[in-house]
Amino acid sequence: MASAEIVDRIVANVNGSIILLSEVEGKLATLRELKYRQGVDIPEESLTERKVLSEMIDEKLITSYAKEKEISIKESEVDLAVQNIKERNNLSDEDFDQAMKAQGTSLEKFREELKNQILVQRVMKLEVDIVTPTENDAKSYYERHAEEFMGEGRVRARHILIKIPAEGEEAAKQKILSIREKIKSGASFADMAKEYSNDPSGPTGGELGWFHMGDVVQAFGKAAFALKPGMMSQPVRTGFGYHLIQVLEKEKLEPVAFAQVAEKIKEKLTQQAFVSNRTEWLARMRSEAFIEIMF
Repeated sequence: MASAEIVDRIVANVNGSIILLSEVEGKLATLRELKYRQGVDIPEESLTERKVLSEMIDEKLITSYAKEKEISIKESEVDLAVQNIKERNNLSDEDFDQAMKAQGTSLEKFREELKNQILVQRVMKLEVDIVTPTENDAKSYYERHAEEFMGEGRVRARHILIKIPAEGEEAAKQKILSIREKIKSGASFADMAKEYSNDPSGPTGGELGWFHMGDVVQAFGKAAFALKPGMMSQPVRTGFGYHLIQVLEKEKLEPVAFAQVAEKIKEKLTQQAFVSNRTEWLARMRSEAFIEIMF
């Protein structure tokens, strides 16, 4: 009983609506599942209790505002959103139910979260200005950020994988760090891969051959393409475990033509402006709200 009381203690009060520590931990666990098991690109800095709590406070402010302005979401809209998710992921009703169980949630909780997401999007659409960038805006961004628009290219690399053992994640992390120190001290990367790697490539020294960014999970690709030939990465965490990556060769990249990326740049600039305007709107809401944080 005592442990349950600790887990469920109140950590924030937003205009009289409370947030429990168990809610924060549950949301954090979901985000970690999405990043490490499903490969969703979520920044590491977002995976902390305080960051999640801040986001939940913002959600409370938005839902409170929606209630004040009588903005609501119909159950039929949630029905449609659930159906869209099933179709987009090619899931049958049975597959969808199994996915809910695998994530440790129920259909009722999922619908409630989805309804809240739709409500937040509705309020943001109504209250936050949308900026439409011009062709000149996009061209200027393209010229100022040339490094973002190099062709995809390929790298040839090898890696060492240490899977997460039954005794926990920390053991895998310490093992990969120990292997990295051995390599830094002069051990052969290939020999270490043969001895320690849990990947099928281990017996061949961790050799992966040539690959494009899109051929591998995002965290792995981002780390590999940031390396110069001969360099070794810091430990990289993916859904498979912890990796060390060494790039052997890298193709020279050529810039992508502006016409090919113009629309993507406009979308990015629109999103950046939206995030900035959303931040300003939420700051104003916070200044007018009663917020007590007990964490």
